[in-house]
Amino acid sequence: MAQRDASVAPTRSSPTLGVPASRHYVGRMPRRNLVPLVLLAVLVVLTAVFAVFGARSAPTSTTIQVQNAAEKTFGTPTGANSWIMELVTSVNVGVGTANGTTARVIKYIPPKRMLVYNVNGTSATIAGVLHQPAVSCVLKIYSSMFEGEGSWKQQGGTFTRMESLADYSARVPQGNGSTCVAVASATSGKVHETATVRSDYLVKMRVVVDTPAHGTEGELLNFLKIGNVRVSTLKQ
Repeated sequence: MAQRDASVAPTRSSPTLGVPASRHYVGRMPRRNLVPLVLLAVLVVLTAVFAVFGARSAPTSTTIQVQNAAEKTFGTPTGANSWIMELVTSVNVGVGTANGTTARVIKYIPPKRMLVYNVNGTSATIAGVLHQPAVSCVLKIYSSMFEGEGSWKQQGGTFTRMESLADYSARVPQGNGSTCVAVASATSGKVHETATVRSDYLVKMRVVVDTPAHGTEGELLNFLKIGNVRVSTLKQ
């Protein structure tokens, strides 16, 4: 049996930890005890990362309000509700170019028909009839306008926000008769959006695209009737 070194005094064991209480004790922690501590550290880091990510990606209350209003107008799924809408487009790209405003009325009859009327003063004439897949593309374009992570600022029933043209164009598809896909624009510009909500319905949406190189283009969606509800009867 090995003899005890007389230069080292006997030590007492800690009643709670089960290890010698002397400050001269330099024994190593068993390796297996390191694993839970490493896992705990990883979990703490991941929790912090997910918390930051969640805070950035979670929609604001105003964003939820606008999206819920759009859902009530277009129906669930999108296109379930019939509606009649005035569509006004405007272009202002500088002197000597074809600036102007065009007004149309669109009547959507679920799930497969859209009647498009040209408006001239108080008269309207049929301009065309859209069928599938064009109808689905138009519905996708309109409903996509209200999506996105950008926060809306509220003042009463009016909500406004601004986003880059790149973000807007990457979300809102463009239809050309054969395809209906969103492509991020390489043109520098801003998109100003204004949504109007009444009685939890989205009743109006105005989008203005402002590009230094090409001037401004605007589009106004003004709903006149949603299902059997006349917008003029809705509360402010």
